[in-house]
Amino acid sequence: MDQPGHYFITWTTYGTWLHGDARGWRNRKDDFYPGKHKADPLLEQRRRRQLKHAPIRLTPEMRVAVDAAIREVCEFRGWQLHALNVRSNHVHVVVTADKPVDDVLRDFKAYGTRRLRRNGLLPADHEVWTEGGDKVFLHAWADIEQCSHYVLHRQDGPR
Repeated sequence: MDQPGHYFITWTTYGTWLHGDARGWRNRKDDFYPGKHKADPLLEQRRRRQLKHAPIRLTPEMRVAVDAAIREVCEFRGWQLHALNVRSNHVHVVVTADKPVDDVLRDFKAYGTRRLRRNGLLPADHEVWTEGGDKVFLHAWADIEQCSHYVLHRQDGPR
């Protein structure tokens, strides 16, 4: 069994945060610093034209389904869910798990996608999530508490 890790994980829905976005963006080839690149409207427009389908915005019903799926995977795997907030265009999770963070993120996305499709809330040929996500390793209980408070109480941005 792997050592438990404490993680703050965030990922976005398909097409809602593109390269060139005014909020700042990253390229996987970079050093993964949030907001490293500044707004580039032409690049964002080019990326928007490359989308396979319209961006995915989670409706209230979709958000409930994804929330339930993440709680289910935590229960099934025996992971401790500290905080969860499913927004219209992104998901925040604070979790302690006995797997590497990439496996945890993969499971959250897979369970969420299956639940959306099983409930008839998303066509089978639509991408739900962007590739990857932000993964922060938390090393102290104070970090877990601070991130959990952020996830549960921050109210700005798309609901």
